[in-house]
Amino acid sequence: MGEAVFVARAVITNEAGSWDSLGPDGTSPRMKGKATFSLKEDPNELALEIYNLAPETVQDITGKVSVRHDWTPAERAELMAKGASTAPFETTSAGFGLVNVELSYGYADSQDLSRPAIIAALSQAFVGQIASGPTVVTSGQDQIVTMLALDGGQALGAGEVVQQAGGGAAAYRGKAYEPGTRIADILADLINSLGLGADANNLDAQIVQALAAKYPGAKSTIGGGRNSSGPAAPQIRQLMTSLDLRWTIQAGEFIVLDDNSVIPGFPPIILSSELGNIVGQPKRVGGDKLEVSTTANTEVLPGRPLDVSTETIQTSYRVDESSTPFDTYSGAQTDAKLDALLIAGVV
Repeated sequence: MGEAVFVARAVITNEAGSWDSLGPDGTSPRMKGKATFSLKEDPNELALEIYNLAPETVQDITGKVSVRHDWTPAERAELMAKGASTAPFETTSAGFGLVNVELSYGYADSQDLSRPAIIAALSQAFVGQIASGPTVVTSGQDQIVTMLALDGGQALGAGEVVQQAGGGAAAYRGKAYEPGTRIADILADLINSLGLGADANNLDAQIVQALAAKYPGAKSTIGGGRNSSGPAAPQIRQLMTSLDLRWTIQAGEFIVLDDNSVIPGFPPIILSSELGNIVGQPKRVGGDKLEVSTTANTEVLPGRPLDVSTETIQTSYRVDESSTPFDTYSGAQTDAKLDALLIAGVV
């Protein structure tokens, strides 16, 4: 066994194809950046720098890409029956920067840095869409491609609920809800229209429990009718504000949070002096809050439970914020801001 070496992989994809930072022989260009996550309503983000790529790769990532589309025989027959054109067509996108960025990292054995061994050591850290860039900058001898990606950030500015009229009639924008409709059903329609994940029954259970803790006896249904019309994101904010509930989007899923809740389904992450996975000294920052650092860890994410065990601290926390600055030349660590759980439970 050799030493544990920090490794990372970025895959940037659009309809024209994808670019993989990890080569067939396991080598990769230098990458630096920072993945930042929080329980705030703002999207999580990844700032990424990729160093000294080949000119053709830089062009692929930053230039315009045109893709030819040919109709299938069945599609051509349908178009011809309608008297429509069956000519091939092209779509153009501004390089790979308009679609997805996926970042994975982990620790591999320094004695085996082959591609299969590195892939086996990686865990997914971030998936999102590029919000700005990619841009090429020069620093000394280095040519650097920079970009900023957001987790769910693209979807939050768009989306509308679409009502199916039935009976073969065309769909129309907006939807009417009758008195007594569950708030969770309205939220699920709005959230799903943004391309995010939401299950109405799970949402209802979260809302019922959160409301019971804040306002005993409060109903989780609407008293009067309600019309959904226009962009979904402002309606979500208005509805959640009226309920006085916090919410966050993690890994593309909408989650309702109480002040002392954790996201269900995750066992506590253990950071302890005995395990040796705490970097430096944990720092109390007032009240029940704590700042702690560990080796790069894709599981230290907002809303998840985390137990800290040192000579002076024996407490269960919820992760409120985490960030992982990384450099494939020098390594990485995950910095987390924690809030003590006064109530052990979930929303």
